[in-house]
Amino acid sequence: MARPSKQEYGKGNVSWTKQQLILAAAQQFAQYGFQGASLSKIRETVGVKNSTIMYHFKSKAGLYNAVKKHLEQSLGEFVDELISKHQQLPTLERFSQFCYSFKSWSSAEQTYTAIIVQEMMNNQLPELEDEVYQNIGLHYQRLATFLQGTPIDPLWRELNWPVFMINLTFSILVGQALAVGVPITFGLDEETYREQQIIEVIRSNLLANINDSQLVLEYLKTNNYQ
Repeated sequence: MARPSKQEYGKGNVSWTKQQLILAAAQQFAQYGFQGASLSKIRETVGVKNSTIMYHFKSKAGLYNAVKKHLEQSLGEFVDELISKHQQLPTLERFSQFCYSFKSWSSAEQTYTAIIVQEMMNNQLPELEDEVYQNIGLHYQRLATFLQGTPIDPLWRELNWPVFMINLTFSILVGQALAVGVPITFGLDEETYREQQIIEVIRSNLLANINDSQLVLEYLKTNNYQ
C-alpha cells in the first residue's frame, strides 16, 4: 500500500497524522506484540500530543485494529493487482508469479506480516473484532481460485486449498524471516539466500502438488529452477 507523504497530506492534517500513527504503531506491535508495544514511543515517533491516539483511535486496541485494517486493505490491493495482471497465465506460471509477488509484497509489508504471524502463533487477542480476518480469509479464497483455476485445473492433485494456501504463504514468510539470520550464520549473501529460498518453495510445491511431474520438471528446467 502506498505510503502517504507530508506533501500529499501535509503535516498536521488529520489523515496524515492517523496514517503516521498507524505506521509507527505497526513497528511497535511487530516488534513487541500488543502487550509490549508502547503508546509513548508511538507518539514520540510521530511527534504528537499524549491525547492524539485516544482522539483518533479511542484505545490501544482501536489502534491495533486500525493497523490490522491497513494490512487487510494492502493485501486486498495486492490480490487485485495479481489477478488483473496474471489471470490468463498457465497454471505453473501463475503459481510462480504468485510466489514471487507475495514475497515482494510481504517484504514491503514486513511489519504487518510479523503481526499476523505473532497472532497466529500466540492467539493473543481473541476478544478483538475479527471482521478484518474474515476479509483476509476472503482475499485468500480469491488467491486460491487464482491458483487452482475455475473449475480446478486437472494438473493439480486433490488438495485442501485453505490448508495449502496457509502452508504456502507461511513457507514464504518464514523463509524471508530466516534470511535475516541464516546468511550471517553461514556466510551467505542475503539476496542470494532469499532467491534460493523462493526457488525451493516453487520447486518443492509444484513437484508435490501437480499431477504431471514431467511437465513440472520441464518447466523448472526451462526457468532455471533446478
